Amino acid sequence: MAMMNIEDAVSRDNLPWQAKIMVAPTSLVFDIVEFVANVLVCTLIFLDRPKEITVSARLRRYAADPDQYGWRLTIVRFVKPMLDPFDPKGPHI
Repeated sequence: MAMMNIEDAVSRDNLPWQAKIMVAPTSLVFDIVEFVANVLVCTLIFLDRPKEITVSARLRRYAADPDQYGWRLTIVRFVKPMLDPFDPKGPHI
């Protein structure tokens, strides 16, 4: 959730170069953890192979087509209120 705010600050060019250098390793680790979570953990939870790189993109796909993904929406509805308040761009899913 903090990474969403860091990514937002980087995209708006609000961080000095020193901060960008310090954030880069953390961002890389976060991206690796998210990819592994999507490929391994979410595949086991949702019983569905990933078509996206991030967990959020996968949850958006499920939310966009409720008829096709049925029971998975229960998990999306559970997770959505926990993510939305932290996304500076608005609703996360």
